[in-house]
Amino acid sequence: ILPSEWEKLESVSSKNIMTLITCDPIPTFNKRLLVNFERVAVYQKSDPQTAAVARVAFTKEGQSVSRVATSQWLYR
Repeated sequence: ILPSEWEKLESVSSKNIMTLITCDPIPTFNKRLLVNFERVAVYQKSDPQTAAVARVAFTKEGQSVSRVATSQWLYR
């Protein structure tokens, strides 16, 4: 989006959404890239149906579990 398009950042009252804003492209930085995330519930590690979600939620820094490979399970 263009730097002046602030309406794209308006909140959605029924959802808990976080937005990451970055400047693009290098080196002109004349556009903004928005990435929206919706907060979801974290499932218990013992629930076999949601083991992938648990791996993402409970992975500690330095461990080798791929967050990219397991995060696809967050989108049902």
